[in-house]
Amino acid sequence: MHSKFLERSTGGRADDWKDAMGPSKVAEVALKGLRDNKRRLIPGIKNKLKVFVSYILPAPLIFKKVYSNANSYFAGQRHD
Repeated sequence: MHSKFLERSTGGRADDWKDAMGPSKVAEVALKGLRDNKRRLIPGIKNKLKVFVSYILPAPLIFKKVYSNANSYFAGQRHD
């Protein structure tokens, strides 16, 4: 059964997430991390790279990018 969670949670921009890891794979990785008593688990090479880059880039640059992405994401949505 398809719940359409991705379509609803992305405001209809689900195509941007077409390469995302599926829920069953995320659950599999999470359970393995839990079994291995991992404190922190970052699934996927892209996510690991993002975390690594966030450690080496200056915070103002990261904040600017996050703010820019949030503005473009919410620009098309209605706020009541």
